[in-house]
Amino acid sequence: MLISCKVEGYNPTFPKEKQIAHRGYWNAGALENSLQAVQYAIDAGLYGAEIDIHETKDGTVVVNHDDTYEGINIRLSSYQEILDNTNADIPLFSDFLILIQKYPKFKLIVEIKTAYNIKSIIKLTEQYGVSSQIEFISFNKNYCEDIIQVNPEYKVGYLGYDLSPQYLADKGYDIINSSYNFFISNPEIISEAYSLGLQVYTWTVNDAHLMSKMYNMGVLRITTDYPRYNNSDKISLLSFSINKISKLARFKNIAADIPAGPDPIMITS
Repeated sequence: MLISCKVEGYNPTFPKEKQIAHRGYWNAGALENSLQAVQYAIDAGLYGAEIDIHETKDGTVVVNHDDTYEGINIRLSSYQEILDNTNADIPLFSDFLILIQKYPKFKLIVEIKTAYNIKSIIKLTEQYGVSSQIEFISFNKNYCEDIIQVNPEYKVGYLGYDLSPQYLADKGYDIINSSYNFFISNPEIISEAYSLGLQVYTWTVNDAHLMSKMYNMGVLRITTDYPRYNNSDKISLLSFSINKISKLARFKNIAADIPAGPDPIMITS
């Protein structure tokens, strides 16, 4: 069974290098924050994919959006306790690092949700030789500034609204990454950020009109659930096979076993 996506009405397209797949390109037919979703973002040729990480109490770094996984508090549990009390394997951050090793131009935008030891997270990315492919983001400025202090070579972005561009620049941040509503209400922040050497990203923009507005305002990159990218002035969206997806174990994270993404199909309004 083949399913394809179609976007009705206003259908602008945007450069792939300006789009980040939110929790991976899950709309192509994968689970959010899964290896398959990141693989689809890679296959689409997007700039990168955003994922969320937590550190368990025994120092294992896992990928999940919420603080809990099937009702188990991630931060207060060991990795083994999570496995013993849930019905599926929670994704390991290390498996995502293994995956992107094969695609050196692809970026993994890593939102740190909870962490005990920032140094151990950095060491993990260095262990797999993908430091240049990682951009760290967080609402927690302490996490961000710990990364900058440990290794200022990493690109780091702040997701909140309470720190000025001047503060971010002075502290060594690279990116201001706030919601589109913040930039609409405070458009002067964009030019101020650029004047200080910061890059400007925004999240999570799914409406085509808003995407156009953000780019016209000068935002460099957009995080979205619905990538819209250029291909002969038409929208290219991935198609996927339900049969193929159903064969993937839920959140089974063995990077070598992730199948290649499907070929793009052309979608017109």
